[in-house]
Amino acid sequence: MPVQPRPAGHRSGDLQRQRRRDLGRASLWHDRRALRRARADRGQAPRRPLRRRHHVRRRRHGRRRTARDRVSRVLVTGGPGFIGRRVVQRFLSAGWDVTSFSLPGEPPIAGWSAPVRMVHGDLADRAAVADAARGCELAIHLAAPVGVAGRYQWQWDTIVEGTRHVCEAVAAQGGRAVVASSIAVYGTLIQTRTCREDDGHGPWAGAYGRAKQGQEQIALEIAARTGMALTLVRPANVYGVGGASAWGDKLLDAFAATGGAVFGAAERNDAGLVYVENLADALFLAGTSDAAVGRTYNVCDGSGVTWQRFADDMAAIVDRPPPPAIPLADMLAAVAANEDPAELVEPRDPALPSLEGLNLVGFDNRIDASRIRRELGWQPRVTYEDALGEIRAGYRQAATLDTCRARL
Repeated sequence: MPVQPRPAGHRSGDLQRQRRRDLGRASLWHDRRALRRARADRGQAPRRPLRRRHHVRRRRHGRRRTARDRVSRVLVTGGPGFIGRRVVQRFLSAGWDVTSFSLPGEPPIAGWSAPVRMVHGDLADRAAVADAARGCELAIHLAAPVGVAGRYQWQWDTIVEGTRHVCEAVAAQGGRAVVASSIAVYGTLIQTRTCREDDGHGPWAGAYGRAKQGQEQIALEIAARTGMALTLVRPANVYGVGGASAWGDKLLDAFAATGGAVFGAAERNDAGLVYVENLADALFLAGTSDAAVGRTYNVCDGSGVTWQRFADDMAAIVDRPPPPAIPLADMLAAVAANEDPAELVEPRDPALPSLEGLNLVGFDNRIDASRIRRELGWQPRVTYEDALGEIRAGYRQAATLDTCRARL
C-alpha cells in the first residue's frame, strides 16, 4: 500500500493526535444522535439535554483539599496593628478577601496590595464583632493591649471577653479561629526551664499573662462546646518596627530617651526573639494548614541572640552606646516591693520595670518551637541580620517623616 505523503509543516505524531481528537469528537456526536434515534424507535421520550456545567479541574496527583481551598474570606482583628498589618498582607498576597476589625479611627495601611474591608468597633461589643465576622470562615485574632503593666480587670475584659466574642461569632457560622496568645502564659516557668507547648500554664507574672491564660481557656472551652476548629499560637518576644511595637518602636524610643539597661546575665541569656515577618508567616500557616487544627504552637526564631546583643544593636540604631548592666537581684527586690501579681496588686511606681517585663528580660528565654517546624514546615524566613537592616531603615524613615511633619 503506498505511503501517503505527510502534509507540509506536520510531524507524524502531531497528525495522529489531531486525527484522534477529530474522530473522538465525531464519534461522540454520532453516538448521541444514535441514542436519540433508538429511544424514539422504542417509543421512549427523548431525555432532557444535559445542562452544561462548569468543569472543575481535577487536581494533579490527587492532592487532598486543604483549608485554603475551602476558605476565601478571613477576619483579622487588629488589622492595622504591628502584627496585623503583616498578616493582612499575607492573605491578600494569597488572593483572600480580608476584613479588618480595629478601633475607631484606624485607617487601612497604605502598603496593602488590595482593598480591605475595614470595620471599626470594640471587642467588648458582641454585635460589632459578629457583624465584622459575618461571611468570614476564618478569624486570625490578634487584637490585644501590649506593654501595659497592671490594670488587671481591664486587661481581662479586653483580652478574655474579646476572645469570647470573636470565637463565638466564628463558631456560629461554622468557621475556624487562630488565636494569638503569648509565651506570657508560661509565667515564671520561663525562669527555670525550656518551655514547650504541653507544659501548661505557670504562675502568671502580671496582668497580661493572667489574661492570656484566660484567653486560651475560653477559646478551648468554646471549641470543645461548639466543635469550632481552633489553633493557638504562642509567639515569643516579637521584634520589628511599625505599629508601636513593644520590642521595636517603643524600645527604640526608650533607648533614645534614657539609654536603656540590661539585667542579670544578659550576655548569656537568650532573648527568645521572633521577627514580626516570620511570625506573620507562622500565623498564615496556622490558619491554612489542616494539620494545625486542634494544635498549639510556640513561635520563636531560635536565632540564639542574647539580651545583651539585642540591646546593643537597638541602642546602636538610635546612636546610643551599649546600655549598662543592672544586677538582677537588686532590680527583682525593687519591683517585688512595687507590685504583687498573685494578689492582683498593680505597680505603684510606673517608672520601675514591671515584674512581667523582668520575667522576660532578666532570664534565659528557652522557647522550643520545634513543633511548628515539624508539623507545618515553618522556618524563619528573615534572618536576624536582615531584620536589623529593615528595623534600621524603618526607624529612620519614621524619624524623617516626623521631622517633616514638625516643620509643616
